[in-house]
Parts: sequence; C-alpha cells; structure tokens
Amino acid sequence: MNSITLVGNVAGEVELGYTAQGTAMAKFTLAENTFYDGEKATNWFGCTMFGKTAEAFAANAHVGAAIFVSGKLTPNAYLNKQNEVIVRNYITVSEWSFAGAKAAAKEEAPAPVATAPKAAYKAVKR
Repeated sequence: MNSITLVGNVAGEVELGYTAQGTAMAKFTLAENTFYDGEKATNWFGCTMFGKTAEAFAANAHVGAAIFVSGKLTPNAYLNKQNEVIVRNYITVSEWSFAGAKAAAKEEAPAPVATAPKAAYKAVKR
C-alpha cells in the first residue's frame, strides 16, 4: 500500500486547471519542515489533486496556509545539467484539511473530500 500523510504549508500559488475531460485539477507545492540533529530542514513535495477536492482547495487555500494532506507518494529521479541525481517527490492528494489554530477559527473551512484521479492523469515516468 502506498500512502502518505503530511502536515506542511502551501508554498506558492495554487494552480487550478481542467483536464481534457473537464475534471478540475489543482497543483501546488507543499513545504514540510523537519529537524535532523537539531537543524531545520525543509522537504518539498509537488502536489496534485482532482475533482471537487481540487476546486475546494483552490477556492480556500492560500500561500502559507498550514494543511494536512493524505495521498499517494511518487518519487521521480532525474539527472540535472551537472550530471547529479535529483529526486523530486510528488503526492496525488486524495484528502486535505486545514491544520492548526487558524483552522479551528475558520468556520468556512471545508471538510476533507476524497476523490479518485481520472484516467486522464498522466503518471510520472521514472
């Protein structure tokens, strides 16, 4: 089973678009902070969500918002111009919600919505 749940912050604007079949698709970057030996490190995840989940997210989330996301993790490795291996992690989000004190204070925060990706979703090649 491939499942991941993270708490992080929306980094950058949410891009809302539609597939050729008319399914909503939202893309954004999630910044997740962690600590190794007392030093802060930030992990970056490219996130994609579909359907009503995507529309609700795009309408309510903003840069810096603390959120929970759950979904499927897909790592993608490639060589950059310096011939170094770069690994980028992507999450196909199935559920999300606001996190922290601001979520409790925000009455219009939507409940998590689960939807499955449509067939038009193009998988990342490895």
